[in-house]
Amino acid sequence: MSDVYSLLEKAAAAAESGEPEALAAHLEQAGEFSKDSPGLSDYFLAGLATRLGGDRPANLYLRTDDMPQIDLFYLMHRHLPFLRAGKFANDALLEYCADRQEATVLALGIGQGRQELDLVARAGLERVTVIGVDVAAQSLDAAGRALNGPEVPAGTRVDFRPVLAASEDMDESVWAMVEHAPRPLLVTASFALHHMLNHSGEQDARAALLRRLRALEPAALALCEPDSDHHLVPLRVRLANAWHHYGTVFAAIDATSATDGEKHEMKRFFGREIEDVVGAAGETTRYERHEPTRTWLDRLTACGFTPVPLPRPAGEQPSGFTTTAHPTHLELAYQHTSVAAVIVAEPTRRPGKRWWRGRPRRTGRGRCRTSGEYQLLTRPGAADRLTGRSSRPGRLPARWEACSQARTATMQRGQQWTTGTWAQLDSGRFPATSTAGNWAPAPAGGSSKPWTRRPAPRWRSSI
Repeated sequence: MSDVYSLLEKAAAAAESGEPEALAAHLEQAGEFSKDSPGLSDYFLAGLATRLGGDRPANLYLRTDDMPQIDLFYLMHRHLPFLRAGKFANDALLEYCADRQEATVLALGIGQGRQELDLVARAGLERVTVIGVDVAAQSLDAAGRALNGPEVPAGTRVDFRPVLAASEDMDESVWAMVEHAPRPLLVTASFALHHMLNHSGEQDARAALLRRLRALEPAALALCEPDSDHHLVPLRVRLANAWHHYGTVFAAIDATSATDGEKHEMKRFFGREIEDVVGAAGETTRYERHEPTRTWLDRLTACGFTPVPLPRPAGEQPSGFTTTAHPTHLELAYQHTSVAAVIVAEPTRRPGKRWWRGRPRRTGRGRCRTSGEYQLLTRPGAADRLTGRSSRPGRLPARWEACSQARTATMQRGQQWTTGTWAQLDSGRFPATSTAGNWAPAPAGGSSKPWTRRPAPRWRSSI
């Protein structure tokens, strides 16, 4: 660690122990290392200095500085690949919009609606209901203009419903509106949920929100969050995590092709976050409460969601920036240090329960049709005896009784077909696919494309 960091660490220890004189002395010593141009240490100094006195607004996105925080965010979106996480999430959400005419998007922390506009423009839907939740009225106004502007395809009608509130403060009327909105329901939350504040007597507002969302049976939830721990940890631990996280971010900014002025503005964006992370004396006055990716994954699982595998985005990344596809998320990193993550999760299907929504009923000739979108055609009396569970929609459950794993089966999607054994169907791999539509022929040794999250699949057995 550098000398300036050692002094910052001593300053943080003095702040924790309630020694303002020692805090001021350590900050004065650390200030001697400051240079003329703003650097990483300057923002930590400024943040810790606020503990010596002075009021500060809690919500960075409501500040009235020269350039608002939300505008700085979209400046960085052009230069930093890990801030394009919303687009990567949309790549996965498009699967849930295929062959649909309408859908609803619940956008938590919608900002200016750019992620939602990208999703609407690419989904090819006739009607989209966007329920945008944000604490900034100006951002909601900008989102409304964008979602009803010229970038929306001519054949798509958008019904934008703004909600001026924090995600944890949505009232029952908002939840009722979401519950009665058209399906499928897609939930987006990009760099938003870490702002949530636990109410008095509440242990985990984020888990409470996720459980409420799970009860709505969304088709998918797309979550993008920084990968660091600035939440429920002591100040000195928060300082160490922030120094590592934002040090990586500042190095990434220096590596971009942005102008010196743009780099200065981008660092100022994160500098405001640093001041908030280390400067707030109490939880109620702090706004940046990041958590590690593993914490988010564990919370999603505990709240009834199952993360799904995501493909690695196509295209080359700038030097030093990497995107790694893990089984549960996309890791966005710089110089092999994780900076952010993209998680797409679906409601978990309980073991021993039917994996579709609704109660199945036989309709003759061995056909079992559900009230949802899936059907299996097999021999009479065996279609609705399901045990085990499916880890992903679009895959056969772990075991379908009376259906031999050696039998052949066919998957139909409109006029497009693919055929393989039940075992291949269960694993999501097929030996061949039809060339109809946009399904390309598979390699001779088997398809490398998992059949996941395909809308309205129909399973047919040859037995």
